[in-house]
Amino acid sequence: MLRDLASQMRAFAENETFARLIAQMLGYNLKDASAGLIGLSNSFDAYGETKAFQRKTLTRALRIPEHI
Repeated sequence: MLRDLASQMRAFAENETFARLIAQMLGYNLKDASAGLIGLSNSFDAYGETKAFQRKTLTRALRIPEHI
C-alpha cells in the first residue's frame, strides 16, 4: 500500500511539471515524500534510527508536524 502510493506520487512528480512546481512553491517536495514512503515501507517492521529517518524525511517533505 505504501509502495503503491509512493510510486503514484513519484510518477505524478515526474510527469506533471506544472503541478510539481506549484507544490514546490507551497513547500512540498513530492520526490522526497515518495522516497520516504518507500523507505518507510522497507522498515515497516523495524524500530530505531532507520525508521525514524524515513519518517522524518516524509514529514519534512509533506510539511507534517513531527510530533503527530
